[in-house]
Amino acid sequence: MRRLPMKRLLVAAALLLAVSPVTLPATTAQAATALTQLYVAPNGSDGGPGTAALPFKTLQRARDAVRAVTADTDVVVYVKPGDYYLDAPIEFTAQDSGRAGHRVTYRVWGGPPGSARFIGGQRVTGWTQYKGNIWQAKVGRRFDTLYEDGVRAIKARTPNLEPGDLVTAHAHYWVAAPGTESYTVLPYKAGDFDPTGWDLRDAELRIWPRDNWFEEHQPIASVDPAAHTITLKNQTRYSMGLTTSPSRFYVQGMLSALDQPGEFHYDSTAGVLYYWPRHGLGDVVVPRTKTILSLNGVHDVTFDGLGFEDTDFTDFYRHGYPVENGSGENHQYGVYDRQIEMAPNRTGMIFMTDTANVTITRSHLRNSGYSAIYALFANHDDRIESNLIEHAGYAGVFFEGHYPGEGDVLTHNVLAGNLIHDVGELVGHGAGYILMQSSNNEISNSEIYNSPRFGVYLAGYRGIPNQDLYTRDNTVRNLNVHDVMQDSRDGAAVYTFGTSTSSTGPFQVNNFDQIAINYAYSHPEANNSQPATSLDPAAVYLDEGTYGTQVSNVKAENIQRSPVFKTNKSAGVVTNSSWQSGFDESKIDYPNIGLRADYPYGALTIDAGSSTDQQFLHGTRATATGTTAPDATYRHGTFSYRLPVPNGTYAVDLSFLDPLSTAAGQRVFSVTAEGQTVISGLDVYKVAGHNPVNRRVTVTVTDGQLDLAFTPTTGEALVSAIAVSGGVTPPPGRYEAEYATISQGIFENTHTGFSGTGYVNGDNVAGSYLEWNVNAASAGTATVKVRYSNGTTTNRPSAISVNGTTVFASRDYNSTTTWDTWATDTFTVPVNAGANTIRATATTANGNPNIDYIDVDVTPSGGTPVDYQAEDATISQGGVFTNHLNYTGTGFVDYTNIAGSYVEFTVNAASAGSTPLVIRYANGTTVDRPMDISVNGTVVASNVSFPPTANWDTWVTSTKSVPLNAGSNTIRLTATTANGGPNLDKITVG
Repeated sequence: MRRLPMKRLLVAAALLLAVSPVTLPATTAQAATALTQLYVAPNGSDGGPGTAALPFKTLQRARDAVRAVTADTDVVVYVKPGDYYLDAPIEFTAQDSGRAGHRVTYRVWGGPPGSARFIGGQRVTGWTQYKGNIWQAKVGRRFDTLYEDGVRAIKARTPNLEPGDLVTAHAHYWVAAPGTESYTVLPYKAGDFDPTGWDLRDAELRIWPRDNWFEEHQPIASVDPAAHTITLKNQTRYSMGLTTSPSRFYVQGMLSALDQPGEFHYDSTAGVLYYWPRHGLGDVVVPRTKTILSLNGVHDVTFDGLGFEDTDFTDFYRHGYPVENGSGENHQYGVYDRQIEMAPNRTGMIFMTDTANVTITRSHLRNSGYSAIYALFANHDDRIESNLIEHAGYAGVFFEGHYPGEGDVLTHNVLAGNLIHDVGELVGHGAGYILMQSSNNEISNSEIYNSPRFGVYLAGYRGIPNQDLYTRDNTVRNLNVHDVMQDSRDGAAVYTFGTSTSSTGPFQVNNFDQIAINYAYSHPEANNSQPATSLDPAAVYLDEGTYGTQVSNVKAENIQRSPVFKTNKSAGVVTNSSWQSGFDESKIDYPNIGLRADYPYGALTIDAGSSTDQQFLHGTRATATGTTAPDATYRHGTFSYRLPVPNGTYAVDLSFLDPLSTAAGQRVFSVTAEGQTVISGLDVYKVAGHNPVNRRVTVTVTDGQLDLAFTPTTGEALVSAIAVSGGVTPPPGRYEAEYATISQGIFENTHTGFSGTGYVNGDNVAGSYLEWNVNAASAGTATVKVRYSNGTTTNRPSAISVNGTTVFASRDYNSTTTWDTWATDTFTVPVNAGANTIRATATTANGNPNIDYIDVDVTPSGGTPVDYQAEDATISQGGVFTNHLNYTGTGFVDYTNIAGSYVEFTVNAASAGSTPLVIRYANGTTVDRPMDISVNGTVVASNVSFPPTANWDTWVTSTKSVPLNAGSNTIRLTATTANGGPNLDKITVG
């Protein structure tokens, strides 16, 4: 067996090098007046002040500190990378919302997106060997899923899971025996298994009752070996025992079934976990909560770049009730009880209810018990955007509104730019997106793959009048959906049901446009319960009650069933889709289908043709069998890929293996990159027979997406692996605008020619600003280059301040003719050694220009900067104290509250000349405490302002240039008012 040398290919790390990390935010007193900042770190303390130097330890403590902010201002909580283990949800309510048009933001600090990880459980310790490869540990309270090294473990089951090419199929299953129709009793075949000795205390049935529509987890009450029946503790939604549609099932939750690596069993009576590890007892996490973030009544809050992992499931799951009014809640349409999620299952890793203007962005959600994000009832104007959602127990994003007739309250939300894969790992009817009773939403620019059932599912219910159904006026567009319907049948990659039930109108319309669908195939075992080929998976399925649905510009390939299926033949209007005559493929907007160029997690593994293959737009998947490389997968046909990458120049490695040709000339093809031919007339068999052929090409990307197209001359093109490496590393001293602190502005990438992942479009108001945190190895003069565009005809001037001090009252940013034309403004400013803030503030109602980045090049002052501690200086009318935090040295000087109190330092200079003087101080009052600065007895700066800082524990710096003689000098800082000077920590000279 010969393996391809590039079988696995991670380009995420290489691509992330081309994206600047989030910068450390400003901490000056001046910034604090407009933007309150708090900090959280795994090694912090909730007893501390929550500053950058002394951060909080938990997000809960930061949330409580946000509640204590009394001013109407933006608040940002910066969360340092690391692991935050939880036993219960972090609850946010209305009091945690932004006020008076301002926002509260929780953002990763000092690391890439997803690196601040909130884990919904605890690590397991205290392992002892049980027997053989099985280990045990006392863990206490019940749980229903488990994780090792970030991978979900399997609850011990019989028959065993034997994953094949369809990675989210839960096969193998047993198929029920024909019998009497029942909702609690399942007949099984006598030869399938012997239940003698089964311990049923924690045993469950995983079952698709009847028609492969909804899977259930049902606790087992008893097994009758003589009658060959299994009795359940609860009713199933659909009846079991049908001859025409026998149920598929397996049994889990018994220690006797623990017989292979990656399986676990939890004895709820003894509180003991048993586990056969995959990798020698790595990092095993037992979940303690189903929800990590609970957002109830929250508005104007953003969660940016955080990670959420490892939440719990349940020992009983059923979708809906078996009968009308089954919930007992007496709704107007009791039949809808058969459609809803039951109350105990209305949860998610992030749970939202009664929210507005909440944003979840650039976050990494992995290993959820239920759905990754679940929004229930009233939620409007929220954004779920640019997230990586993977390995969800149920759905990636699930939005569920009110019962029919009870109000259209889940509305006007945007679900865009998300990568969602490997969903439905615990609930077989999982999907990437689910919308139920929800209107006027947008689902766009996403990629969805590896689902046991749907990619996208929009639903109301049949038999209910249109006016009481709310799944309407939704737009679903620019999606790349592939490798779905893996464990089910009678469904589709894009599916809708019960949204507009009147066949005569007026119709309720949902729009589906610009969608690429590739591979909708079910596991062969699904045929055991539904053998009819008419129930095979489709690409688009307009089921009962979907009159008025609009479908356009869909390219579907490799679909087990006919690409489109309508239960009601008059349902919906389908135009320009690949299964129709006259299909015009030129109208498929391939460059804008799938993830956008600003997707923050870069491209991922490309093992062409495998079930994990992503980013492709069309083409056939195949597996090389019966050849010298039987394990090599590949994609073949006429096909293309689109990889979202930052602009730059890349090395693209392509690996080819032809497993089927027997002579030269049977398969000849070319490859284009960014529209340019990079490989012409390649005949893999002629070059290497059945051995791999590797080619490297260099490609420059200017539009945020790497386009590769494979076009045959003879036969079919193919590729086995693609590697992308390199990219342009930002030059030293570059600070992208998208990673600055943004006040009244937004990230965009609409216009072309930008650097990094985009630029910032400031609001058209005076006072909107961008602020960068800039580090300098030493004090000196910084040359700053601002790259901007101004597509208007009017100047958009900006004030430039450094460390809170205005250096330029106004810099002109005149028209650049178009927004795609960029110009550079260059100026010099003084900077301190270490952290500095540079702020560009709009001075007119037109706001700032679009800003791409700043480049900063620091020329050090002569000599090496030297610190002089205040406690070591000459003190007149003041004393040395240590009663506040964050000072350097052994203490600080507290001036006596009188005019004329001073601190005098003796300093040395290697040569005469102007030298930077950096003064580190704190002022915990609400008034300025000005001082005169004198050198060698002469006042060189009078009445210098030392304004308030956030408190006495918050230290900031003020920088002045002072004339020094060669050799010894005295520098005196003298209070000029009856308040005395600020607390003085040190000065830095040079």
